[in-house]
Amino acid sequence: MVRFKLVPYAVRIRRKMSEDYVVLDKIPMSGGFVDFFKIFTDFLRSYTKQSYILQKDRKTLYVEDLTIKDEMRIVHGIIKSGEYGYEADFYDVKAQRRIPGARKVEHSEELPFFFLFHSPLAKNRDRGFLILEKFKNFGVRSVFGRSLQNYMKVNIDENLIVEIHPIIGEDLMKKLESADRILELKLIKKKVPKDVADKVLIENYEDVYEERSFKIKRNKNIFFKKMESLIETLKNVTYPYYEVKGEKYDDIKIVIEEGKSQRTLSLGELKFRESMPLNEKTLKFERGFPTHDSLYREAVRYLNMILEAYGENLIDE
Repeated sequence: MVRFKLVPYAVRIRRKMSEDYVVLDKIPMSGGFVDFFKIFTDFLRSYTKQSYILQKDRKTLYVEDLTIKDEMRIVHGIIKSGEYGYEADFYDVKAQRRIPGARKVEHSEELPFFFLFHSPLAKNRDRGFLILEKFKNFGVRSVFGRSLQNYMKVNIDENLIVEIHPIIGEDLMKKLESADRILELKLIKKKVPKDVADKVLIENYEDVYEERSFKIKRNKNIFFKKMESLIETLKNVTYPYYEVKGEKYDDIKIVIEEGKSQRTLSLGELKFRESMPLNEKTLKFERGFPTHDSLYREAVRYLNMILEAYGENLIDE
């Protein structure tokens, strides 16, 4: 089982009530424009001095080893994040003894996660690229995104929305492009709100799920305005949820026809989400986690693969 991997995300910004993304190096503000790269680095600097506490989520965020390369428009470092709010015993496997109440309610167990961000100035000026480390099932995408959104709201403009959504793997695009026909698009919610259930006279709403389906007519095919438009609408707001026109869904399924058979592709499947599994034999470790420097080399190599796919200028390693 792979314990560590790098996961890429696209970072985009739009105004409330608008579907158009702004150019990242010219974020509109009262009195002029500001470069998002500066906003982003100022945001990170603010958490190198003290931890950010998300009281609603009972999580903390702190930034270490912050490195800013203005000429390359790259910033990277380590995000330490953890959760507090419960007490737990520790067990010392070396001494073979239990330490009751070693973790207190006010303790946040901070795990280190590498990050790298790049904001291009060539073709993709409305899109930044963020690479985050993931350890087993642990990550910082949600806490990082909410912290950044709050910083934008307080310090820049409350009407600007930051979107951080995953880059969908090439395998999904190949499957869609090679399919004989796209037959159906399913939008699925695992939980149905009570007010929605009431409208359709469902009493036991906890036992049902909602599925919105778009089916093609006989002998026809579903065409999207652009194939990539399908991916662009899947804006990851709260991982692993997708948002389509303001509606949040747990999964999106696409039914395709291949020859005489049909196949259902689920965007909830991890195999369709772009990521780079890390070989621990090639990494240096400190306190049980890969070091910042060894992850930086892997992240730049991975970023260049992504930038090349987007037709963007590469980064010097």
